[in-house]
Amino acid sequence: TPRNTSFCSFLFVPEGHKKASMMVVENALCDSRFVDNPLVIGEPHIRFYAGTPLVTSDGFRLGALCAIDRAPRALTPQMAQVLANFGQLAVQAIQAKELRRATEEVEGLDKGGLCDYDFSAGLLRESRMKEAIDEAVLLVWAQLNTLDWPILYASQAWGDMTGVRIIP
Repeated sequence: TPRNTSFCSFLFVPEGHKKASMMVVENALCDSRFVDNPLVIGEPHIRFYAGTPLVTSDGFRLGALCAIDRAPRALTPQMAQVLANFGQLAVQAIQAKELRRATEEVEGLDKGGLCDYDFSAGLLRESRMKEAIDEAVLLVWAQLNTLDWPILYASQAWGDMTGVRIIP
């Protein structure tokens, strides 16, 4: 999708990792930003959009993870949290190697100055993302019309905890 018609491009404004936030459009036909958008008036006829920014541990915005639909809908707080969590998982997977290499820096972090530290980027977020790599995570393709939800990703910790091995 060209950036000038992309819904996701709105997640890059305003700039700055502290201002990055999820965007939800329940009905694009009722939103002045999108009512004339080619993706709304033509294929794929987007009505619903929910996107969360993909922000690296050092505050760089990679893009967005989004959910779209041809029908208007509302997003519950639980659904928003799931989308945000999946966004964090995507960034963790992208940065996994880099975060493992940064272990020495994180272990040397001065614990005394935490109150003045920026929790949204840098070493503390990096530390949390590194820890999450070792957490039990299962990602499935959830569908409303069936209980057959294929597994998209299972972390090693999830496999160790459940005793189930997922082979890609």
